[in-house]
Amino acid sequence: MAERERLCRWWRMRLTRAIEEFIAITRATHAKATADAYESDLKRLAALASHDTVLNFTGDLVRTYLTALSEQGLKMSSLHRKMSCLNQFATWGIGERLWHENPVGRLPKVRRPKTLPRPFRRQEVEALWALELPPTEHLLRAVLFFTGLRVTPICGIRVANISTNPPLIETISKGSRPHLTPLHPVLLGIVTEYLAQRPEIKRHDLLFTRARGRPFTKKSVERVTHAWGERAGVPQCVPHRFRHSFATTLLESCGDLRVVQEALGHADIKSTTIYTEVTDRRLREAVASLPWGRP
Repeated sequence: MAERERLCRWWRMRLTRAIEEFIAITRATHAKATADAYESDLKRLAALASHDTVLNFTGDLVRTYLTALSEQGLKMSSLHRKMSCLNQFATWGIGERLWHENPVGRLPKVRRPKTLPRPFRRQEVEALWALELPPTEHLLRAVLFFTGLRVTPICGIRVANISTNPPLIETISKGSRPHLTPLHPVLLGIVTEYLAQRPEIKRHDLLFTRARGRPFTKKSVERVTHAWGERAGVPQCVPHRFRHSFATTLLESCGDLRVVQEALGHADIKSTTIYTEVTDRRLREAVASLPWGRP
């Protein structure tokens, strides 16, 4: 009887319903942005199916979906992320016994292109620090440089998340994991001064707000850093380059990859090892620039 009920569920299950169940679980275990992206990807996939049934989640459907994305000029890195979403959905479906094998498994793998981090050069760092900024942007610049945090956790920092003894900032990192970031003495001073000048900000309030109390978003932070770059003559001044600069500088300073992994909140140290290639490249460039033996 149990097997018969399972088969009935399998034959009757709509693909859109399966996607809804998968996304509900994903929202409990992943960051909101990740769950939103997965939901968008899978809904676009379902729209290509001839019938709304899990029986149509096949390799042919996935191939049609990826081909359509490729023809739109989507980058390989984006295709890799979408393939990862499909793999996770397929694996979940096997666990739910909605299909017997991974329909994505037999397709050619979409390899993620290897890109090195792009930290700021020393002159660019100096130019960015030389900018005269309003108090909120001055604090934002310090947080970006001294914490290496991603933009989304920064936008979510509340005053209550900041501790002065010990000096720490508590945020939610990628994958909805709590993360503690030490406060650099310079950053601690800037935070303390900022809050002293803004007595209207309460413990439960967001640290970063725009006009009329609107919270900062990823897009608004990107616009702010872009404006800094234009003023300082720093091209491609995007928020993630501050994270890259933090990581490479920290690695050059301490030489301990595990420390950098913890500071960045990486779940897997493989995500951190890419910064060793940047420091190795800088070392080669420094050695090559030595003037000894030159005429």
